Amino acid sequence: MTPASLPRQDEPPVRTGRRGFLTGDSLALGAIGLVVVLVSCPRLRDFVLRSNEDDARATVQLLAHEVFAAERPAADVTDIGRMIEQDAGLAHRLQDAKSIEAGRRLQYHGYFFELVRDDIGEAVLYAWPRDCGRTGVGAYVYSLASGLLGHPNGDARWSGSERPLAGAGIRPVAAANGWRALER
Repeated sequence: MTPASLPRQDEPPVRTGRRGFLTGDSLALGAIGLVVVLVSCPRLRDFVLRSNEDDARATVQLLAHEVFAAERPAADVTDIGRMIEQDAGLAHRLQDAKSIEAGRRLQYHGYFFELVRDDIGEAVLYAWPRDCGRTGVGAYVYSLASGLLGHPNGDARWSGSERPLAGAGIRPVAAANGWRALER
């Protein structure tokens, strides 16, 4: 070798082989990451919806127990917010619930909860999604006559901050209008 063919001391060595940002390995890892995201996002969304629906059903049962099975008659309970504030157990269980409309309505994990009187004066506890399809889907109702009823609400009939369940034709017959008994 002649001195002219040797690299000079002040020059960086010349690299052979291609090393860059978009090599085959990087593209393969990127494609795998994209597939994981595309598969995981819908599953995560379904998990969140199911979780919110499970919380709504359990909250209806919890509130119904307090309203209907407590020593005080359901007629005395007009303010769900105050009922929760006065009961340490409920306050702990529903610590991130938000009392709205002067305590008549509760917002919790994507659902609204409200205790109202139906057309024959019976106390009825309703739960429906704040944004059907995004925060939950199913709607729930509890009354002494019917127990806990659920509706798939696939057409998003009950969704949003309005009072969509009032007058929904919920009577003691569980199978009427798509409502079904969940447990007694």
